[in-house]
Amino acid sequence: MRIFSFFATALLFILPLKSGSNQVDGYSNIAISTCSGDNVTFRDSEELTYKIYYNWGLVWLSAGEATFRVQEQKRVFDFGRWKDLSCL
Repeated sequence: MRIFSFFATALLFILPLKSGSNQVDGYSNIAISTCSGDNVTFRDSEELTYKIYYNWGLVWLSAGEATFRVQEQKRVFDFGRWKDLSCL
């Protein structure tokens, strides 16, 4: 059991040293490959609307409405105020 623990601990220290060789221009290949896939999470022109209400005792008052729209651009999705969510 001690021999197994020794080798398991040694692998924890050796494997991270070997993974540094997979970097291109300071970025790992894993990060680069994730940007090349198709984004199926959001589609162009999708819209999400929140209607906000305030409860004052037994009375519900309309407090406002927030709308988020997705606009597809070159490798960037524009979510209103947050800009440039492109891959590095």
